[in-house]
Amino acid sequence: MNTRYLSAILCATIITLTLFTTVAPPAHALSKSFTKDFVVSSGKSTYTFTLSSPDEMPNKSNWTITTTLVVDHMDRYKTFVFFSSIILTVETSNGKTLKKSLQFGHYPISEFPDRLYPGGKWGPTNTTINLAEEGLEAPFGGALDADIYATVNIAEFLFQPFRPEQLPLTTYETFSVNVGSVKIVSGDSLPSYLPYILGLIMSVTIFTGLVVRDRFIGRRRSS
Repeated sequence: MNTRYLSAILCATIITLTLFTTVAPPAHALSKSFTKDFVVSSGKSTYTFTLSSPDEMPNKSNWTITTTLVVDHMDRYKTFVFFSSIILTVETSNGKTLKKSLQFGHYPISEFPDRLYPGGKWGPTNTTINLAEEGLEAPFGGALDADIYATVNIAEFLFQPFRPEQLPLTTYETFSVNVGSVKIVSGDSLPSYLPYILGLIMSVTIFTGLVVRDRFIGRRRSS
């Protein structure tokens, strides 16, 4: 093949890659933190729950949600957290609902419980959702809105040395939050193929132009 033609194809390939880099959307993230206080006669406790996720996922990909629970404060008889669970609920704009749960420790309290003292944290913990297996797929050329809700359950151990009973005393707290919305986008839409289409058109145009030019020059020389 003529060296000129190879150069033309190489040039078109470079242009295609440049277009793809330009058109590809930048990565963004959804990150929300929520602080909750629980005040009862046995004392006050404060927690911060954080959830992070991409704000846009391509169709049929793995979606990873990261959660962290921090024990900010405990006073009076509240001593440590021995159990917590996080229930994630995803509701999509096409009417589908998905639940995922995470757990720290055991409830009710055991003889040797797991412990989170003030200043301690559970996480970061990742939950991965296979969009294709769970049926959370966007229609061809479209997108789904997915709302994320989280319910956090917390069990606390109470230390009360003046009580004659030897049974452990605990409290059980819970709170729910609306974290936000993300998008699941179809990877089969026309915009995703646009750079390749433009690159192909440029390649064909350049190649055809060179062929026509060479034939025209050849005819002029032969005449």
